[in-house]
Amino acid sequence: NRILIDSPASESAWTGVPRHVATLQDVEATPVATTIQRGLRAGKLAKAVKEQNTLGKWEELKWAKKIQHREARANINDFDRFCLDKARRTRAFTLRKKLAEKLTKAGKKEKAAKVFKA
Repeated sequence: NRILIDSPASESAWTGVPRHVATLQDVEATPVATTIQRGLRAGKLAKAVKEQNTLGKWEELKWAKKIQHREARANINDFDRFCLDKARRTRAFTLRKKLAEKLTKAGKKEKAAKVFKA
C-alpha cells in the first residue's frame, strides 16, 4: 500500500518533489504517467520525464489548468479582482439581454421580463 514518489527539479513549476515514501491513500493518480524501470535515480528519471514529455502532457490536462487558474485567482490584487468582477457582471448582463430578446421573439414576454430587468 506504499509507493515511492520522486520528481526531480526542472524548469517546470510542477516538479521538485523530494524522494519519499507515501501511502496510496495520500496520493491521487493522474492520467499522465512516465514509463520507467524500477529504482531509477534522479538523473535518469528526469531524462525519462523529458523524453516522454510527461510535463507537457500534464499541462494540457484540464486538471492542471484548473489548478493554475485557482492559483492565479488567489494571487491577484484588489484592482484586478474588481476588473474581473466587473467583466463577469458585464458578460452576465449581455447574456441575459440576449436571452430576453430571444424569449420576446418566441412570444414569451412574461418570462423575458423576469430574465431581464433593465
